[in-house]
Amino acid sequence: MNDWIVIYKSSEVYQVELLKQLLHQANIPAVIVNKSDSAYRMLGQAWLYVPQQLQQEAIKTIKTNASTLHFDLQFSLN
Repeated sequence: MNDWIVIYKSSEVYQVELLKQLLHQANIPAVIVNKSDSAYRMLGQAWLYVPQQLQQEAIKTIKTNASTLHFDLQFSLN
């Protein structure tokens, strides 16, 4: 995954999953890496990755559909 980049991180895994589904509907590949501690699910974060060349398109897609989401978006741009 050298050419993939993190665009969103959250301790709320469901939020990251919703964004992943939104991107998949727009034909943008996305994967989640769950960095939560297996013993303590409340600790850690889930990270949403997209191909680096699709970063701007992915963010634009999410922002365009932000009104349908019921949580704040704070992007992790590297």
